[in-house]
Amino acid sequence: MKARYGRNGALEPGASQGFSSLPGGNDRSRGEWDKTFSIHQKSNGGQGGIRTLRFTSGDRVPLEGVRERISWLHRRLSKLNAQPFFQALGIRIVFRSTEHGEVRRDELGKATFHIHAHVIVHLEKKLTKERWSELLANVRGWWKHHFKDAKCIRQAREACKYVVKPEDLDQLIDSELAELHHQLFRLHLVQCLGELKEQRKDIEDTKRRLVRVPAPVSSRWELVADWNRGRPRFAR
Repeated sequence: MKARYGRNGALEPGASQGFSSLPGGNDRSRGEWDKTFSIHQKSNGGQGGIRTLRFTSGDRVPLEGVRERISWLHRRLSKLNAQPFFQALGIRIVFRSTEHGEVRRDELGKATFHIHAHVIVHLEKKLTKERWSELLANVRGWWKHHFKDAKCIRQAREACKYVVKPEDLDQLIDSELAELHHQLFRLHLVQCLGELKEQRKDIEDTKRRLVRVPAPVSSRWELVADWNRGRPRFAR
């Protein structure tokens, strides 16, 4: 992650390479997750199904506390994945996308954020409405903060949105943009977990890549050999 600063040490909007809060870098990441998830959905969607869940982290947090709050949220989600009421039903978190939410100013004029995460869970088997309701009750009781069952998911882009809305960045002054960059440095805001992470590694290890191919109704993603994997990007 590289950022470009102006003469006064101000972070220039749009000048950060890989800065996942900015639209350009986030769009590139979303495209990669969309391709990977499409293959995962194709091979697993016919079982119990795949759904999205939304987890909040509590009250709004000031800019200087963003990093600590995100780290707490990620640790908490990891613990949830290991809870008996999750494992007993064969439910696993396979994808996590963390967002900052709308930027608001507190009574002192400081920027605050609403840290939350969109999570994709894979169901090993289809659950009855009663079992699903029981699961949601267990999650709410354990999580404590606001939690929402979103819906069945069709595309990864439904869960992997902008970390922060582009227009919200316009509300931050130069020093706040720089601090946001430092708060996010090296954090994995969008991440494959469990079997989805293993699937991505397998694709890389077997030197394959995802390409979109024509289909009668619409195009679809397929795995093909990546003959350029491991070669220099530019000939010398």
